Amino acid sequence: MDDFIHNLRTNKRFDRNRKPFDGKYSGIDKQRNKDSADVIGFVKTIASEYLPAFNKIMEGIAESQKRMADAAERRAGAEERKAGALEAVTVQLKKIAEKGGGKEENSAIGSLPEKEMAPKRKTRSKAQPVEAAS
Repeated sequence: MDDFIHNLRTNKRFDRNRKPFDGKYSGIDKQRNKDSADVIGFVKTIASEYLPAFNKIMEGIAESQKRMADAAERRAGAEERKAGALEAVTVQLKKIAEKGGGKEENSAIGSLPEKEMAPKRKTRSKAQPVEAAS
């Protein structure tokens, strides 16, 4: 009991149940006892099974991104054509307003500048059933 009181008074704490440190720590080594051959086999299995599917999915994503970019370009072109047409309409309306309206209305509308027509959309063809040869 004297040792206990002495340690309390000097602020020294000693746990008698603790083992002394030898520089050996075996906690992680017990968990990582795998052969490198098993790891290599696992990586080869993943590479052979999952990478082709992953590659196919990534190609599909890339293709859809290209389609989205093309659609965005077409939309931008359509917006430019629409802006040009609205500018032409406002110019003609200003001319009509300056002249006071009346008889010039029909001639002003007829003199609108011709713009390029928007490209027609490609229609998808429907699949036709195959007729059996008799």
